[in-house]
Amino acid sequence: MLSVKDFLLTSTFSEDKPAEVVGIFTHDGNEALLRDEMSAVPEDFVLIRTPDLLKHLFSCVPAYGGGEYLYRDKVEIRGKAEIAEGGRITLTNLQEFVLFRKGETFNVM
Repeated sequence: MLSVKDFLLTSTFSEDKPAEVVGIFTHDGNEALLRDEMSAVPEDFVLIRTPDLLKHLFSCVPAYGGGEYLYRDKVEIRGKAEIAEGGRITLTNLQEFVLFRKGETFNVM
């Protein structure tokens, strides 16, 4: 698995081979992002676009309450890499989404 930074620098887009990226996943209820760390450069992130992601998350991982993010956790993601409008690299059609929190592992997708 590649870090977000390495993925952004070396990403190749293949229909045959999914991208595998590890990082810190955040979701604020509107936008899902993957970055190397919370203090990372704001521009260094990958958008996550997949139908019903919040539904899958809510079904197996409790959301954080009272903060900026519903989710802020380490994840491993495997999915299709695409370039979205504006040139932003996006992961779609997720085949695997594993979330790690406080010693527990959640197989979200």
